[in-house]
Amino acid sequence: MTLADKRKKNNKRRKLSGILLFYFLSFFMIIFFIMGVVLVLITFQNQQRIVFLQQELVTHNAKNTVKNFIKEKFNAMETTARLVDPATTSPKEQEHALTYLFTPHTDFRQLILINIKKQILKEISRLSQVESLDFFNEQIKNEMFDMAEQDKRYISKVFIDKRTSEPIVMISVPVKDVFGDFQGILAAYVNLKFMWDLMERITIGKTGVAYVVDRQGRLLAFNDISRVLQSENIRNIKIVNEFINNPVSVDTARVEIFTGIQRTLVIGSYVSLMEPDFAVITEQSIVEAYHTVFQFWVLFLVLTIIMWGMVIWISIRLARSLSVPLVNLMNIAVRIAGGERGLHAGVSGPIEITALANAFNSMTAQLNEVIENLEQHSEYLQTTVQKYVEYMVQVGSGKLDVFLTIEKKEGETDDPLIILGQQLNDTTRNLDRKIKQIQETTEKLKKNEEKLLIYSNQLEKSNRELEQFAYIASHDLKEPLRKLNFFSERLKMNYHAFIDEKGKEYLDRMMNAVGRMERLIMSLLQYSRVTTKAQPFEKVDLNDIIKGVLGDLEIRIHETGAEIRTENLPVIEADPLQMRQLFQNLIGNAIKYKRENVQPVVTIHAHIKSNDDNNTCEIKIIDNGLGFDNKYKEQIFGLFKRLYNRNEYEGTGLGLAICKKIVDQHHGVISAFSKSGEGSTFCIELPLQQKTGE
Repeated sequence: MTLADKRKKNNKRRKLSGILLFYFLSFFMIIFFIMGVVLVLITFQNQQRIVFLQQELVTHNAKNTVKNFIKEKFNAMETTARLVDPATTSPKEQEHALTYLFTPHTDFRQLILINIKKQILKEISRLSQVESLDFFNEQIKNEMFDMAEQDKRYISKVFIDKRTSEPIVMISVPVKDVFGDFQGILAAYVNLKFMWDLMERITIGKTGVAYVVDRQGRLLAFNDISRVLQSENIRNIKIVNEFINNPVSVDTARVEIFTGIQRTLVIGSYVSLMEPDFAVITEQSIVEAYHTVFQFWVLFLVLTIIMWGMVIWISIRLARSLSVPLVNLMNIAVRIAGGERGLHAGVSGPIEITALANAFNSMTAQLNEVIENLEQHSEYLQTTVQKYVEYMVQVGSGKLDVFLTIEKKEGETDDPLIILGQQLNDTTRNLDRKIKQIQETTEKLKKNEEKLLIYSNQLEKSNRELEQFAYIASHDLKEPLRKLNFFSERLKMNYHAFIDEKGKEYLDRMMNAVGRMERLIMSLLQYSRVTTKAQPFEKVDLNDIIKGVLGDLEIRIHETGAEIRTENLPVIEADPLQMRQLFQNLIGNAIKYKRENVQPVVTIHAHIKSNDDNNTCEIKIIDNGLGFDNKYKEQIFGLFKRLYNRNEYEGTGLGLAICKKIVDQHHGVISAFSKSGEGSTFCIELPLQQKTGE
């Protein structure tokens, strides 16, 4: 082996060792990362649970201390209230009882006894008359009496003494006689300065603090007295703001992480006292709270570094033990791929690598055998493919009477190429037969197409003749009808006195029939003119059409008191005369078929519908008239179709047929739905722009 080959082999070995080392380290890194994250999360959650429980316990202890103080004051006042009944005790006895209460309870700044008429009977104070507190106004007095009459205690909001800046509250209890009847109230000013000392005595770790705030967010008690005396408002603290915005008193401490009163990140909670409406808040530095977690993280990092050193050493040793035999085996594979088929892999190393080398040698022997068979089969395929090519060339040139013959390979029973050749021969025969059938069918189709063209021309000619006949027939019938009508009127006018009642009845019936016949002829003329007298399509503003129709129907609208409601309608391509006839028929029917003693209301609105082919306009005409059974919704557009007695409602039965023909002429759709006695809705869908050539 040359020096260049040795260097190349060493480079491959180093490269393989690096790859194996990378994967080993990646595998262990993922394992350590998952284990570390899970362990850290479990430790963090356990420590957090302990910290939260401790924080809740501290908060509740502080709350109970404050509540017990307030409760003690109320109990003392209720005991004294039993001894100062204005109806049974003298002023001296009242003063003695108040003094007895006042002396041991230094938190009372002032005691006031008030009778049922809201008159002050007795008042004692620790302050001079000049320094007397002035918080006791009429509003607070009324609030005290309202609570006392309900046999309830009263406690006011917090007041700040302007002289000392100390927090003060007023409390009161009802005064009753021996029969339990309400006789007045006993009120007191209570100094809450005691809470300052209480907050200093509460221990929360090494750096934790506790403080009290009222519903306005003012700081009432804290270890920094200067901030309390300034009446500092700390509603910007998250947990204080939650207490202010939550009108419901919270008796359960909810622990949160936030920026605390000393502007550091803390963990804390609060509970409401309810009496008074204060909140006790406790905080502890988050660094101190999670000190145990930080210690665990440091220990985990040290152990991880040690473990990583061991993993790297083991990975290097393992990568080297695997890379050397694998590189040797790879070199042999490269040489075999280069054409040296007789090589044999003799690799030493771990048992797995040796087994791989043996499997490689077995695979090489089988591969050599397969290559020899493939070479022989390749010659057979080349000969056969050449025959197929020649056959396909002949078939492609139109020679469908040729056949493909493939000789069987020696030892081959079901050669796929022979089967394919047989199938191609069958396909060629079928193709030849199908071509002949198609040619015969094509000749028949040409003959049928010529017949259809003749029938189509005859049908079109017949339709034109029918339309012309309807127009001419109805037009020619008008003259004899006019004469019949003229002579009937002269007969009625000049010979009315000579005709008996039966004759007059016959004459009236004849004139009515002439009128119906004349209207029928006019309707037939209109129906035939939809096609024969159609005008070229142009831009038509439907709002102008509706205005013209309402002008024509003005007298009928006035007589029936009808209300016509319209929205802004679009501009479409249409025949303006036919559009006017369409809307006049539909609006006229809506007014004509009205309900008895009900004002006719007709609503016309439209909206644009976007389609892939063409945009259309959907117009709905809705009335509140007689309506009809919905099972007739298709039949009403037929010729001479009437749903009501002609003696009650005049008409020919051609109005809706004309409407349908106009809509069809404009390549649209008309439909209707209704319910008897509840009005009808006619829906017309017309294209905004007619297609070219239609």
